[in-house]
Amino acid sequence: MRAGLAFGEVVINTKKQIVVGQPIVDAYYVESIQEWAGGAFHQSFPYIGSNSALHDMDIPLKDGVTERPDRVLDWVSPLYWGTREQATEDIDKIRSFLGGAVSNSETEVIRRKYVNTLEFLNTRVSYWEGPKRFGSNIS
Repeated sequence: MRAGLAFGEVVINTKKQIVVGQPIVDAYYVESIQEWAGGAFHQSFPYIGSNSALHDMDIPLKDGVTERPDRVLDWVSPLYWGTREQATEDIDKIRSFLGGAVSNSETEVIRRKYVNTLEFLNTRVSYWEGPKRFGSNIS
């Protein structure tokens, strides 16, 4: 699963069930260039203060892509908003799922996406497990 998020004006025709506008194109593009299970933001999406779910991070992109998404949706940080024990349990479940998906992938293209997702998870866990991070509002 991937997500691309963009912001801007769209035209909606509810009668014909049509939605058109540049944000639709931008969101589609940002979603389509990612090589992992995660989400990224187009540059049109407004920066929302110190929201810990938005980070300027490199994410894996498909070969040949030169324009990088503006920010990434950090889906790991919310795992740490509860107790350390719950975070550890949830992360172990996700690692188990992703590890199984890597092992059972039918193609190298699919396997690579799971590997990239697991690497992102491990990078964010390393950040949160660092000194004085857990339970703080540092992002």
